[in-house]
Amino acid sequence: DPLDAYTFAQINDGNAISLPFAKGFGWGGDLNLEYIFEKLFCEPSGQGYPRERAVPEQRNKKILDGVRAVAFRDLCDILRELDREEMAAMLVENSDEPYADQISKTIMAIFKKGGRIETTRQLADAVEQALSFLPQKERKEAVKKSCQRTFQALRIDVNSEFEVLYSFLEKLPSVLKPGGKVAVLTFHSGEDRLVKKSFRQLQREGVYSDAAKEVIRPSAEECFQNPRARSTKMRWAIKA
Repeated sequence: DPLDAYTFAQINDGNAISLPFAKGFGWGGDLNLEYIFEKLFCEPSGQGYPRERAVPEQRNKKILDGVRAVAFRDLCDILRELDREEMAAMLVENSDEPYADQISKTIMAIFKKGGRIETTRQLADAVEQALSFLPQKERKEAVKKSCQRTFQALRIDVNSEFEVLYSFLEKLPSVLKPGGKVAVLTFHSGEDRLVKKSFRQLQREGVYSDAAKEVIRPSAEECFQNPRARSTKMRWAIKA
């Protein structure tokens, strides 16, 4: 719809647009498409929506751009800052990577030879090289999973995700009323360990009157209906 096109053009700096597909506009289809492009390009993108929010949205965007300029770290620089032991520890801590030693050793060898890892493709090639010792029939799936875990570990490190989660868990009791309940969903074991440790510690200190003894996992039926739920873990706590 024309309004959808306008909305999408105003978010994410205009990197997304909305076009109708098989909506049965019939004889009005041409006119509707004309209005869509009219709305899409009638104003500069990235101004936010609705219009009365344009000024604060632009101000917020400048703030976020400034934060990104200060906080952005190049992939190659991140990897170069770590020695082999630190890199292996990061891969284990952030993603439980079983081939952390082999991957970190291969990456360090690439750097020692003057090579660079600046793209995800180059990083994937390094992981594949590190796992070349595996039997051929096992290698393809192992490389795929190790690439996913390695990218995850780096994303967590770049975004300081564990630090953000730790800060959230620390401040969480202050926003709960007595008897208030909270449930936290995590998507990998590193996050779950932090939540588990926090809930148990605060329960021992009397901050929470009760907390989940075991992690709650989605049922097979839920995973079938929503495949993205497969990796989730849930823990709950009740404010004393």
